[in-house]
Formats: sequence, C-alpha cells, structure tokens
Amino acid sequence: MTDQAFKTPQRQSVIGIIPILFKVVYNLVRGFWAIFLLIFVSASDQIKIYGIIAIPILVGLALIYSYLYYRNFRFHIDYENQKFVLEKGVFTSNSIRIPFDRIQQVDLKRSILQRLIGVYGFTVDTAGSKGDEIHIHALLEKDARAISDILTKVKTTYTSEIPVEKDYPSAEESTEQESWHYHTSLFTLLKVGLTRSYLRGFLLITIFLSSIYNQLQQGFESQLEEAFEYSETFVENISGSLIFIPVFIVFAVILSILVTVGEVIIKHFNLNIRQTADYLQIEMGLKTNTKVSFQAHRLQVLKITTNPIQKRLNLYEAQFSLASSDNKVGKSKIITPGLAPKTIEQIKYFLYPRQTPSNSRNTKPHRIWMNRRFIIIGLALLAFYVFSYFSFNLENILSLLFVSSLALLVLVPYQYFLYKTIELTIDDDFLIIKQGLWTQQTEVLELFKMEGVSLRQPFWYRRRGLYNLTFHTAGGDLKMRALPKEFLKEINFLLYKVESSQSVWM
Repeated sequence: MTDQAFKTPQRQSVIGIIPILFKVVYNLVRGFWAIFLLIFVSASDQIKIYGIIAIPILVGLALIYSYLYYRNFRFHIDYENQKFVLEKGVFTSNSIRIPFDRIQQVDLKRSILQRLIGVYGFTVDTAGSKGDEIHIHALLEKDARAISDILTKVKTTYTSEIPVEKDYPSAEESTEQESWHYHTSLFTLLKVGLTRSYLRGFLLITIFLSSIYNQLQQGFESQLEEAFEYSETFVENISGSLIFIPVFIVFAVILSILVTVGEVIIKHFNLNIRQTADYLQIEMGLKTNTKVSFQAHRLQVLKITTNPIQKRLNLYEAQFSLASSDNKVGKSKIITPGLAPKTIEQIKYFLYPRQTPSNSRNTKPHRIWMNRRFIIIGLALLAFYVFSYFSFNLENILSLLFVSSLALLVLVPYQYFLYKTIELTIDDDFLIIKQGLWTQQTEVLELFKMEGVSLRQPFWYRRRGLYNLTFHTAGGDLKMRALPKEFLKEINFLLYKVESSQSVWM
C-alpha cells in the first residue's frame, strides 16, 4: 500500500447497498411506525389493504434510492491539493473536499449488520463541522485500514510536495509494532456494570417509557385511558399492603441494574487498547464496533474515575476528551472502563512521557461552598415539612418527619466529606482537579492546551472575594467553585504558560 493509493475516484464495496438500504428503511419505520400501527389496528379493511400495498412499494422505492446513492457515491485522495474528496447525491450533487489539516479524527465503525456482511464503516471528523463530514458505509477491511493509516499520517507529515511512494504498514505489521495491549473481558465488564451507579439506568428506563407513551398517545388515546383506569384500580387495591412499596423499590433497583449492566456490555464489549509508537488505538462495542486512533498531542483532558468498590477490585475508568469543535465535544469523549492500575500508568506514560509534577500548589474551595449546600438542604426539608403539614394527617406527618430526619443525618455528613475531597493542583506543566466521595475522579490538563479562563462572581460571593472559575479547552471545560481571590495570581501564570509554550496540539 503506497501513498498514491486511492488517487482515482472509486466507489465503496457493492455490498454497501445493503447498509444504505437498511438505513433508509429504518428511517421510514422510525418516522411512520405509529401511523402504520394505527392503520392496522383502528382503520377499515379497505384502508388496511392500501397499507399492505404501500409497504412493498415503499421498500422498492427505498431499494432504487439506495442503488442510485451507491452509484453516485465516489471518493478519492487528492495528493496534489492535499485534500480528501467525496462526491455524493441522488437528486442533488454534493462535493465535499476536506484539507488534510482540518482532519481531526478518523474512525472505523461496524454495526452488527456491517459485521455480518463483512465490511467496515468509515468516518472522518473535521474541525468546525456539526457532525461526521465524511461517512462511508461499506469498505473492505484492508481498504478501510489503509485509508485510515494514510489520512492519519498525512495530517501531520504531509508537505507541499507529493511524497515519494513508500509502503504503509498492514494490519498485521501494525500489531507487531504495538508497545502494549490491554483487553477487557466480559467478566470484567460485568463487574463494572454491577459496581456502577444505577441512577443512569433508572433514567434510561424513564426516558424510554416516556418516549413510547408519547408515540402511542397520538394514535391510541382512548385505549391508554382505559389502561390507566385499570392500573389505578389495581394500585389502589394493593397499595394498602405494606409490602407494595418495598417490592416496587426492589423491582426498580433490579431493572436499573440490568439496564446499567446491559449498557456497559453493549457499549464496551471486547474493549481493546493498543499503544504503538505514535498512537493509542481503542476498539470496542457490540451494537456498533468503533475503532479510534489518536496521538498524544490531540488529547485535551484525561479523567480517571473509580469508586471504593471498584478500587477494591482494581477497576478504573479512563475518559479521553479529544480536541473537537464546540458542536461535537460530547462525541469526542472516549470512555474505557474496567482498566487495571498498571494500564492506567501505561496510558499516563504514553500521554505525558517526559513531564513529572514539580512546584505543586494546592487550592481548595472556600467553606462557603459547603455551607451553601447545608442551607439548600435545610430549605428543601423545611419546604417539605410545610407541604406535609397541609397535605397529610398527623400519623403520616410523623412518619415523614422520621424519614426526612434520617435523610438529614445522611446528607449533611455526605456534603462535609465531599467538600474535603475537592482539591485543585497547579504545577509547572499540569492543572489537576480531584473530587468525589463515592465516585472519585481525577482530571488532568496540560497547561499549554488551555484555551482560556472565565471568572464569574455571584453576588453572594462578592463580600468574601470568591470566584467560580471555568478552564476552557477544545475537549470541554473544567470548573471549580468558590476559589479565593488570592488564587487569581495563578491565572497570570496559566496564561503565561499557554503563551510561552512552543508545544502544539492541533
């Protein structure tokens, strides 16, 4: 494979018609499933016949569109003008030309369908665009890896002259050159899912049920009313039993655990991390298998997360926030759970090989941060007491007061010990923020990658001379609250390090 590969326009694999067709049909089903369901459930027999006839017609039109899309979809690498070129379009032609220096990230992705038919999806993330500006649905593995290698290398090494032909490493050669390799087993992912916070799983369940309800409400309002009347009667009949609430809580917790474990396994299945001489390569995913390669200079913020149980099991999570435009900050965060302590150290050494902390200065938020939390908790409980007094009888009020008092005994110490964990450290090269009582996280930012600092002073901070600070990076923001006025002198040091550094990360 040489530099001149893919110089002439070419199409993706002919089997790419299948994922294109699947995507078109999926969008049709997603947009009109409620209408078709309403037709087949509530409409007359004549309308049902029209609905049945419409289905193969729509599928046929989708197939024709997919074939035309495949025929008009061409791409090539313009070495002379240093651009990656993509031409596509069925009803209107669209030509995309991306200069090499705008390429931010090159990813290989495989859905379940793409794995079944033996092809790779290929995306190119560029600076300033809202989404993936280049998305090729079906490439053979050797072609996908070759384009990824070429575009990744030319971004940093291409000159104004066309380079001489030379061989790029194949997939097998790249594996031989790796410095180390870490694989996360299914059992490890299971442990991660069981020891994670279940709140996200509960929220996912709530959002899913709410979405289904909103879709069904448009066409089945009367049926839903009957279902709710029946469920209200059922709840009234069993709510008097003392066992109802504990059973409901247990059921909700079990369902949240299952959703959390399932999400971890689906997102991070077969997680592999490889380090070569120049890149960190991450591959994972069951539903969508994604492979990402990036150089150390593109990393903006490294976040290491764990909790007491996971720490006991030697499980850590690394989150890589890569440089991206404002519209894609969330998509440029790569989360890799279930890592061993040794792997975390190897990652840190690759990202920061020659830099060690020196001349460290530690800062903590003012105690008003904690006191304000205490006030908020007290006001919330007071409002709850007032509401209970006017809404419930004496027996229920006493029970609620007992429960809320227990909550107060838990929340106040929690906020105190949480405050004790928060610390900001600045040295000659790094800004490090540590915080978290249960979910313990450490965020690391190299100073020269900082884009700016914002100061905000709410009116309740003015008398004490306190500020909320936001440190801006191309991979997201880092925040610290209630820092004393004395810390402002450090901002001059931070800006000096940014301006004086000769290092580059773009």
